[in-house]
Amino acid sequence: HDKQEALIEILLQYLQQTEYTIQNYDQLQSQGSSSERVTQLQDYYYLLFRTIFQKYTNQIPLDLGKKIWILTETLLKFRKTVFEEANLALGSLALNMKQTFTDIFTLYFPFLDFSIKQYSIAGLTTSGLASLLNSIRSLGGNISSQCESIVKTLIDVCTSSDVSRNNKTIAITCLGEIALTMELRFEPFLSSVMELLFSACKMGIEATQNDDNDEDTIEFVKCLRIELVQAFTCIQFAMDSK
Repeated sequence: HDKQEALIEILLQYLQQTEYTIQNYDQLQSQGSSSERVTQLQDYYYLLFRTIFQKYTNQIPLDLGKKIWILTETLLKFRKTVFEEANLALGSLALNMKQTFTDIFTLYFPFLDFSIKQYSIAGLTTSGLASLLNSIRSLGGNISSQCESIVKTLIDVCTSSDVSRNNKTIAITCLGEIALTMELRFEPFLSSVMELLFSACKMGIEATQNDDNDEDTIEFVKCLRIELVQAFTCIQFAMDSK
């Protein structure tokens, strides 16, 4: 019990320091800190948050979780971009809080949706979407409407000609994970998603038949096969829940 109380106290101190870097950005720069340095500090604090949430054995109370969210929301708005460490920290917080994170997720969802859309333009990473998947697993059926919106966004990512091949393979994995979470609620999307997956299979087969394949293409095809198998498996388990 004493260790848990001490951990909460440390967490509150880090919250205060993170709040300081957000509110005093201009002051820190005037004192000689570069914008890169301030960003590094913010990243460091959220890395610590993530570690604490993963190690903390008791559930973080809702009032403290909301305070963490308020600071994170401020930072996400301040940075105006996808903030990987903040997203990952919130994913770990969701796993810690479980169903009590539902209220925060409702507020957090627009940033997740924004993140996916940003990833479709910039660089998508598996770690950047861990927050999304962790949150969905923690909350289960309480967020079915948000899941539906995420599925539509991921389909757009997979079908856009402006999205890189790497981004599309990771989006395919996310579709499988969401199907597993939504179970029968995924059925309205089954036809369009399966069509998408079979199209990706055909693309992978055609790529292997090209004698001019470079190393990047060969690696992409290997990765695509793994992601497709995982997505198909998740969807099968989801439909078997009948």
